[in-house]
Amino acid sequence: GKIKCARIIVHDLPEASQEEKQQAKLNIFRYHEMLETGEPFEEIARKYSEDERGASRGGVELHWWNVGLGDPIFNQTAFSLEEIGDYSQPVHDGYSWNIIKLVDKLGIQEFSKARKELENGIFKSNERSEKSVNAIVSKLKKEYNFMEDSTRLTEFYRVVDNSIFLGAWPSSRAEGLDKIILSVNNIVYTQQDFALFLEKNMRKSEPLPISEYVDNMYRGFVNECVLKYENSKLEEKYPEFRRLLQEFHDGNLLFELNDNMVWSKAQKDTAGLRNFYNNNKENYIWGSRINASIYTISAKNNTNDVLEAVKKLADRISKRGYTEEEINDRIKTIEEKYPESQIKRSRSIYAKGMNKIIDALEWESGSSGTLNYEGSIAFVYFHNIVESVPKKLNETRGLVTADYQNYLEKEWIGKLREEYDINIDRDVLSKIKF
Repeated sequence: GKIKCARIIVHDLPEASQEEKQQAKLNIFRYHEMLETGEPFEEIARKYSEDERGASRGGVELHWWNVGLGDPIFNQTAFSLEEIGDYSQPVHDGYSWNIIKLVDKLGIQEFSKARKELENGIFKSNERSEKSVNAIVSKLKKEYNFMEDSTRLTEFYRVVDNSIFLGAWPSSRAEGLDKIILSVNNIVYTQQDFALFLEKNMRKSEPLPISEYVDNMYRGFVNECVLKYENSKLEEKYPEFRRLLQEFHDGNLLFELNDNMVWSKAQKDTAGLRNFYNNNKENYIWGSRINASIYTISAKNNTNDVLEAVKKLADRISKRGYTEEEINDRIKTIEEKYPESQIKRSRSIYAKGMNKIIDALEWESGSSGTLNYEGSIAFVYFHNIVESVPKKLNETRGLVTADYQNYLEKEWIGKLREEYDINIDRDVLSKIKF
């Protein structure tokens, strides 16, 4: 299947300073907390995502993603989202922090609909691949003293029959054929080896003249034999490849260890995560917050009479100090007089950086008076300042999980240092160029 995603992106390039990296991490987890408190994903993406083109669309990407394409961390995270509208924890892809939202998904197409597209793709891919392989094999034949006796193929024209096009030809039909058919640097392959190759690689297919089919399959057999020998020599021929292979092996091993000891453990060990949170609550304190109601009305979709009525109401509230109930009664009166008016109201607890309207005003009890905001008239009623308290675990789970992972990693490395002696050759280290 395919999926379409939206992303909130905060750049965190490898060459960034430690201060910049820490700030990027704090920003992405703050945006995640805003999502958890109900802020729309699209609004946060438009305001804060550092991918300008995507931000203008509320973070939505124009293309569809297939399984296995793109960065593996992004791909795995995106395809783990189950329901449209679900969003991920912050994830790092090596160059940026991402919060990924599932926008749409397509199931696997019916085979009858996808068949033509698949056939065309396979044909074009195979054609290009075959040309490349043939060019490589031609070069390797000269390097590895390739020798063959293709006249010994003619005996297969007799023992192979049309059952091979049904995928039912047994290699026992070639019993007694055991002459050498080719060699690669003195490694020999007999007619029996080719018979087994035929049996292993036959597929149900449209019949061809037997000689043509055998010749085609023999070319594949030759390629396989030559490339098999080349693969056996890669580490010997290319020391850099041998080192890269070892590095890849060690990297996979380290990744698996980190996953078991740190990353997955932090996700699954809910009791450990809660204990870590309880012991470090002082690190997750809400800053200054305000309990406020925001009232907005579109300047484009309402008449001047409606807008003037709202402005007068805001001024009266500011001067007389209406209660929230009184404000709602007077808004109801405006809506009854002007049924076309659409006054939106939302009440929440806001921290700095969570809402541009709130950030633009002084936090004082009562009404703010009106202000223009992105094509709307808005005013705010400030109820009260909310005291600084520790965030609940569900309000800061992403940041706590990241810190718990760091804690587990330090604990693990500390145990390894106690268990093993570490010797560093400073002379060799000083010769490494970065």
